[in-house]
Amino acid sequence: MKNTQKKLNAKHFRYLSKTDIDDPMVYLNDFFENEICIEYWPHQIGLVINAAANEEMNSEWIEAGFYVKRLIKQVELAYVIFKKCEIQYQEKPLDFLKCIRDYWNYVSGSGLTVDEVDLPADTISRFFSYQSLRDWYGTLDDLWETICNRNGDFLCNEGNEILAVRELLKRLAIALHRIYQNGVLPEREGETRKVEDGVSAANATLSETEEPERAVAETPENNVLHPKQGIALPTEMRVSACYKEAVRDFFDKKQLDDWKRQVSYWRQAVMTEGVFWSASTDHNYDGSALLFNYACIYPLLALFFRECETRQDPCVAGDWSQGKFFCGTKSIHILHRGKLLHLTHITVEQLENPLGAIIQLLGQYTKADWDGILYDWLHYGLSKEAYVYGKYYDQTMRIYELLINVMELAYVLAFEEEIEIVDHVAQLDPYLWDSPNTSATC
Repeated sequence: MKNTQKKLNAKHFRYLSKTDIDDPMVYLNDFFENEICIEYWPHQIGLVINAAANEEMNSEWIEAGFYVKRLIKQVELAYVIFKKCEIQYQEKPLDFLKCIRDYWNYVSGSGLTVDEVDLPADTISRFFSYQSLRDWYGTLDDLWETICNRNGDFLCNEGNEILAVRELLKRLAIALHRIYQNGVLPEREGETRKVEDGVSAANATLSETEEPERAVAETPENNVLHPKQGIALPTEMRVSACYKEAVRDFFDKKQLDDWKRQVSYWRQAVMTEGVFWSASTDHNYDGSALLFNYACIYPLLALFFRECETRQDPCVAGDWSQGKFFCGTKSIHILHRGKLLHLTHITVEQLENPLGAIIQLLGQYTKADWDGILYDWLHYGLSKEAYVYGKYYDQTMRIYELLINVMELAYVLAFEEEIEIVDHVAQLDPYLWDSPNTSATC
């Protein structure tokens, strides 16, 4: 029988690197020695869940982004161990206590035992028997969004589900720490029970069908924009065979001017202390709106980077200090579907080859740089603090102008067969003009 299980790859995950996947112990050693104290970590997980489940418990001292990002990375790492060690599924993942000694070991903090044997692999088995990696992404994204919006609507207030998620996440943290203490991954066979009779075929055959995000075969019609460092993508952000169609899908979510206004406000929130998306009463600028924007913009840039990889002359990160971008220069005007649009950051030369111009613009930074930039923007967009200490804090305006430039070029690229470039605006009838408030400003 042909083995259809695909090799785990960093592109399938949001945060894991190739090193993390090749040797999970490297990450566990660094995490438990330099980042987190195990005596505090389960309690911190509990506080995060409480903050999402009850808005009165949502303290300003809880750094949602910091904790949720680490939770997601640990879940990803647990999935790698789950696959590498060929851990089996269980029919009743929430049936934790098998004997009285398991009970006392748990309440005393002695460990997570099964019939008095401490088995980290059993906890990982229960974790992914409860729900798939893709579902865990959705749960943790909901956790982050609910804390940011402060509405106490985590998992639709389903108490049974919240309790299960809380317990499983705390137990996973303890199990990963035990693996760190042991200094070695669980054995491939014998550490967990085999799949019991009655387990669904969907679970039993997952190795043949599931990638880390229910990832897909590498055929063009099934390609998915994988968020290497970010929020789980909405299902409607699936990529079609043609990248141009994917770009059109991006502008189906919002019009060009709307995207430019959103990015402009995002830049203000990043740069200005006390300005952040969660604080706005306008639903267009609340925390969930920013998360959605991130989940759309990230794969848009990733799409162009993948296109860059297919070219004979791939983009290489250049010296960002050499480029100059000026907001407020003479606009280029285009007519599309009876509406006049003002392109504030495009040059005539860029119009000759929009895709090449986009790749050149994105090449000002590496793909890894862009991942870090967008994540920092997301963090500080949701935070009361201003972005003044990060690696690229002094380049925020330049990055903003790059994003606007890329979006305008992407719009031209997506609709180049439909738009008309207008050289002399004065010749147009006045009714074609938008009101002054509809144009994005710098």
